[in-house]
Amino acid sequence: MIQQPSHAEYTTFNSNISAFIPFVHVCHIQEGKEEDAIDGSRTTWIHFNNGKCMHVKESYQSVKEELEQFHDNY
Repeated sequence: MIQQPSHAEYTTFNSNISAFIPFVHVCHIQEGKEEDAIDGSRTTWIHFNNGKCMHVKESYQSVKEELEQFHDNY
């Protein structure tokens, strides 16, 4: 069995810095209103189990696929 990544590195929307995101701490994601994602689509809000959230430049579809892959193999 191939081990799937348990984390990802995304770029924050406002600060433009890298952030290490362990998927096990992600509660849910939400598509942003801004169409300023790296690929020109909508950005993503990542919500964590502790109630905090982070706005990232990666597209909602991209983050969703990575999170689904993690949960499918967790």
